[in-house]
Amino acid sequence: MIQLNKKARLIKHNNLDWNKNLPGHVKCYSRTLVGPENVGSELFDFHISKCLPGGVVKEHSHQKVEHVYWGHEGSGIVTAENKDYKLEPEVAIYIPAGCKHKIVNNTSKDLYYLVVNVPANDM
Repeated sequence: MIQLNKKARLIKHNNLDWNKNLPGHVKCYSRTLVGPENVGSELFDFHISKCLPGGVVKEHSHQKVEHVYWGHEGSGIVTAENKDYKLEPEVAIYIPAGCKHKIVNNTSKDLYYLVVNVPANDM
């Protein structure tokens, strides 16, 4: 059951630490902007991720979680079910539950992208 006593919040991502201990992430980090652990969201979580040059999020899948990746700055390659998609500013890539996927920064610049996960915290 969704709790109705929550309040709107302002979250400044520069005030948050990068999570650098993510399994399967090599030179790729994430900050939770909105999630169950910081604002009590119940239906989704929302992150900004940074992937350094040569960084990789190794191939994996999630049984229940759908993703949307939104390119913010830089570019990289999202491979989903053996098909490559260029992640770049103002491009969204949808990853359905159960889909094997990975992310590679094959450039010389940092890649920043936004991530929405539904349902929240069900990785």
